[in-house]
Amino acid sequence: MEDKIILEKIQKSDKAAFETIVNRYYTTLCAFAYHIIKDRQSAEDIVQEVFVKLWTGRNHSVEITSLKDYLFVSARNYSLNHLRSDKRQTNHLKKMEQEEEENFWPYVIEEETNRLLLEAIEQLPPRSAEVMRFSLEGMRLEKIAEQMNISVNTVKSLKYEAIRKLRSSLGPLIYLFLYMREKKS
Repeated sequence: MEDKIILEKIQKSDKAAFETIVNRYYTTLCAFAYHIIKDRQSAEDIVQEVFVKLWTGRNHSVEITSLKDYLFVSARNYSLNHLRSDKRQTNHLKKMEQEEEENFWPYVIEEETNRLLLEAIEQLPPRSAEVMRFSLEGMRLEKIAEQMNISVNTVKSLKYEAIRKLRSSLGPLIYLFLYMREKKS
């Protein structure tokens, strides 16, 4: 379901629609907030604040044009406010604000691409999905075969078939993901 439709349902106090958004973006937003403040618990607290603000302000959220942008900008602003309030982080804040201005959208794109890839992997047959998750963790074919108690050739076949299906379902996004993976290496 599209975010715009879900936002309209949230504005009508539809708790199931709100849960859908929380499930869709919680992990990505936590990773995003963590990237800024480098504290897992605080990142989770910030993301909870973002969702609380969305829910409590649902009747006033007519001006939200993009739910995803709203969530990421809110998480960014809450994260930067968190850093500002921590006096030990004053110097770090100045550096982070500049870096965030430069890296904000590339990071959002990367996190969103990862989310889409993980969703696509979940649509694969169970064994293929498992092979892909192990591969993304950096496991070698031999280790995956040992872990799954199957032959290396079976792992290769499952991985090949999974990549073929991912290319089909993700289209050009698969190349963006591969590019980002190479860039990190």
